[in-house]
Amino acid sequence: MPVLSDILAPGVYIVSVSGDTIADGSTISINDNIVITVFEPGDYVIPPFVCREQNKEYKTSELKLKVSDVPDVFVEGKLPADIKEINTPPYSTTLWVVLIVSVVLMVLMGIWTYYYWRKHREDPEPYVKNSAVADSAQPEKTALELIRNLAAEKCWQTAGNEKTYFTLLTDVLRQYFYRRYSIMALEMTSSELIDALKKTNMPIKLREEVREICFTGDMTKFAKHKPTDGECVHCAELAEQIVLKTMLVEKPKEGGNAKGAAADAAKADANVKNV
Repeated sequence: MPVLSDILAPGVYIVSVSGDTIADGSTISINDNIVITVFEPGDYVIPPFVCREQNKEYKTSELKLKVSDVPDVFVEGKLPADIKEINTPPYSTTLWVVLIVSVVLMVLMGIWTYYYWRKHREDPEPYVKNSAVADSAQPEKTALELIRNLAAEKCWQTAGNEKTYFTLLTDVLRQYFYRRYSIMALEMTSSELIDALKKTNMPIKLREEVREICFTGDMTKFAKHKPTDGECVHCAELAEQIVLKTMLVEKPKEGGNAKGAAADAAKADANVKNV
């Protein structure tokens, strides 16, 4: 096979060469694909290829090429068409009216849905565990019993139950706040609960104690904090004190038994001291 250079003929340049060899019995076919390029129009002659095999010389026929020029686009003084400008869609008042009305209807529908949900939603179910004293008229009684039961069970001493303990403890407080202050404590985050308690008559010191319980509980539930026995007991004691210091105390009726009222007050003081 002839050795090809970059130029196949004067003015004819080789771009690429590829080929393959196919054997069919005693016949061997060698195929070469040559891609050429020409930069100027005109007539070109590709000379014959010379192949030698067993001292015999074989030649191909010469190949004539005619390369025509690219047609001139500037015909009869006409210039090529320029890029057209961007067409601005026609202004439609109807479209804007439809869009505005649709947005207003969506907003009104959202407001109606919200108030409908607020009006018909169900009140949260109170948390009660092993207790038959879930009296909505005396939320402090229910809360105190549940807090004291949690503290007595000491479920936090079992590995992995710290989260359960603080979940139950904070749920008891939230249910108590819901009944005592009529705030949706069970649906609030810790920070939202503290903000809601600011609007009540709860003293600042007690709100800070609520914040401490919620913070310890959140750290235990969400930040893998391992509370000590002292922290768990301390939070239970704080929760009990919060209920005792915020519970409603009925005032004795005029003309009632003064001794009975004094006895009830003394009993309440004794409960606080025992805590």
